Formats: sequence, structure tokens, C-alpha cells
Amino acid sequence: MKPWNLVGRIAVVAIIILGLVGVLSFFLPKLRESQQLQRTKTALDEENNRMEMQIRLLESKRKRFNYDKEFVERTARELGMVKPDETVYKFYTTNNER
Repeated sequence: MKPWNLVGRIAVVAIIILGLVGVLSFFLPKLRESQQLQRTKTALDEENNRMEMQIRLLESKRKRFNYDKEFVERTARELGMVKPDETVYKFYTTNNER
């Protein structure tokens, strides 16, 4: 009877190993997917934070347009705008001049 006890124990160990392999093969892809989703969430959170900072900056600029005339004029000039009574002179240099 001892050989049958050994066979029974080996069969139980084999069944346990197969069960563990089955469980791992089911959960391992889910774990990888979960990790990928976490990385994506982190990247999106960072992008969201950058965009919120940009929104706050633009909102502060928008508010300045209501009360800061110098800011309005400086911004307009940075965009290449001039007042109606102004004359614009542009000076060009050639590459030969040093």
C-alpha cells in the first residue's frame, strides 16, 4: 500500500501546482493591466496639473486686461500692433555686415 500512498501524495502536489499555475495565469495579465492603467492615470494627472496651471496663468492675464493699461499696450506691441498715428520703421541688416 505504500506505493499508492506515494502516488496519492504526488497527485495531490501535482493538482496543487496546476491550481496555482491556473490562478497565476488568470491574475497575472490582470495585474499587468492594472499597472499599465496606473501609469496612464499618473501621466494624465500630471498633464491635468500642467493644464490647470496654464488655466490659472491665462485667467490672471485675462483679469489684468480689465485694469492694467500698460499690460494691454505691452501685449499688443508684442503681437506687432501699433497705434493708428504711429509710423513703424524696420531696419534690416545683411549677413555681410559685422
